[in-house]
Amino acid sequence: MEKEAKVVTMENSAPKIDEKKVKDLTNKLEKKKKEISTKLYAVKMSKNDFESYKTFFENDVEWIGKQSLGVVEINKRILEIEKTGIKDNVIYLKNLEIEASHFFLNSHKGKGSVQAVSHISILKNMEEALYSLAPDNKEIKDLESELAAAQQGLETA
Repeated sequence: MEKEAKVVTMENSAPKIDEKKVKDLTNKLEKKKKEISTKLYAVKMSKNDFESYKTFFENDVEWIGKQSLGVVEINKRILEIEKTGIKDNVIYLKNLEIEASHFFLNSHKGKGSVQAVSHISILKNMEEALYSLAPDNKEIKDLESELAAAQQGLETA
């Protein structure tokens, strides 16, 4: 008995891509990214902590290259907060401002216990704020995964 060789071509082996699904997921992802980019999140911050936060970003933050853009954006938000004031020990920051603030605070090298106490208080507040970002960030990652799968013709669970 001779075995019949099956010819595999790109047409019959490639998964079928659902263009409508790809378009829908692309639109959904872009809409969610836009929504998150303008959303403000509450960050616990006393007036003393805010002054330390402001001083840190005005004078002490160390940055490399394009990180300077993050520093400038955070300082713009600080100026806005100064104009509107702190209400009920809460300030409002955007997703990227919280992530960038946490990055710079977490990588800062300081000296002395007085500075350490103040720094820890601000860093702790930013870490708590990161938790409030998690559901939105997860939704973005899930949509990106779904879109990547759809673009390859794969089904997601």
